[in-house]
Amino acid sequence: MHESIAEEFVQECKKAVCRLYGKDPKSRFDDYSRIVSPKAVERLASLIDESKVVAGGASDPKARYIDPTIIYPVTWTSDHGRRKSLDRFCQSLSIEILDAAIREVKKPPERFPLPFSV
Repeated sequence: MHESIAEEFVQECKKAVCRLYGKDPKSRFDDYSRIVSPKAVERLASLIDESKVVAGGASDPKARYIDPTIIYPVTWTSDHGRRKSLDRFCQSLSIEILDAAIREVKKPPERFPLPFSV
């Protein structure tokens, strides 16, 4: 998102996560899938930089669970973008110039192994 709306966007994302999953998403067995194994939960949890968690971030390996998590700010070189974190993290990257963002996204796929939206 453009840096001029980054803070507002992140706040709206927080509201959307709450609307989708409620205040206790861990209790929603009907609507939020579990991670394949406790080890996978630990791997995903290790990707989270606690200082950048805007919402979520809690994990429970025994329950094979990790909160829907919003991470902000994220940079082009953050580990989150280079490692497969599936759909567990909403990584909010702000940009100043659209052309620069498009150039970054067009770089080789190992940089962003999963879908990246502009």
